[in-house]
Amino acid sequence: MSLADARQNLARILTDIDAAGRALDAGEPVRLASLTGAVAAACAGATALPAAEARTLLPEMEQAIEALGTLAGRLEQKTGGKAKQEPASAQRLHASRAYDKGFR
Repeated sequence: MSLADARQNLARILTDIDAAGRALDAGEPVRLASLTGAVAAACAGATALPAAEARTLLPEMEQAIEALGTLAGRLEQKTGGKAKQEPASAQRLHASRAYDKGFR
């Protein structure tokens, strides 16, 4: 994976967040499957790079994290905080898969 590929993956996250926000604004279902895949690809890409190159992605990563937080807040507000919450074990499994590490 190249640095350009990693940047493209991070840009895809922002594109998917924008699409989710537009769907939310339009009252349509918000589909997050492609966003999940984009986050997994971005994490895999960043960890595959040499550390010096990966550090150059920090501004884009911070922007993606902030945008994800904003989207999460909007979704929570829309559902009144009553969104289905997965058990902690499932959350840990999703996180470990995103970082391609074994579940413990």
